Amino acid sequence: MIATKIFVLAVAAFCFVTKAFRVKSKEADTLAIIEEVKRTLHRADWKDAMPYWRRVVDLVSVEKNGKTYNVTFSALFTDCELSSYPAYVFEDFMKYPRLEQAHMEIINSRRECMPFPEGPMLLCQTICQISNDLEKSAVDCKEMMDTEV
Repeated sequence: MIATKIFVLAVAAFCFVTKAFRVKSKEADTLAIIEEVKRTLHRADWKDAMPYWRRVVDLVSVEKNGKTYNVTFSALFTDCELSSYPAYVFEDFMKYPRLEQAHMEIINSRRECMPFPEGPMLLCQTICQISNDLEKSAVDCKEMMDTEV
């Protein structure tokens, strides 16, 4: 009787530990995806891309969808007709204190794009699918943004 109880407790403990490892593994996969997409989308050559200069600001969410991941991220798009500022002006939230707040507003409102009143730019959100080939998918996301803008 005692041996049975010990066996049941041991099995329960084992199941809990393996479940914890699976959860950790899923978190690690998500973090790897986020880091890979950030790394690819923050490439320096984006700064000089024409006709729009853009900078990925933040990844909002990563959701698994079968064998792919839906990744939502927000980006800044400068309006080159209005802007005579060099690209680096937009690098620092400190130069536009309301930029971070406006960034959160678009995320919370779920709007696709909205103008930023303190500078010649649009804040936009884009959703793209990331497959298990992270490097290729991040480049696909960049190309998708290029065609949508």
